[in-house]
Amino acid sequence: MQTRPSCFISNFPVTTSLDYFDDGEILDLICCATVPGDLGMSVVGCGANDKLRISFLMDQDIFGKCPNAKCLSMGLAEEFKNLLALNNESQE
Repeated sequence: MQTRPSCFISNFPVTTSLDYFDDGEILDLICCATVPGDLGMSVVGCGANDKLRISFLMDQDIFGKCPNAKCLSMGLAEEFKNLLALNNESQE
């Protein structure tokens, strides 16, 4: 039986105001998740205080030419810049 790479993606809303837990301010929030089994990659987005953080966990066999998340994260950052530019153009 042949298997194909699989991906787990989850995005949680980012809070836009100050958040507190046990009388202390939450300055930053970073999440990551894995699931059991043959998972090729997991991508989780979350954040606090208007700061979005995205984590990648991936199997190196999937991205042979890019053995770490640097290539993927740089591509994602470029996509966000393009989306922001499109949004700014639509607001004008």
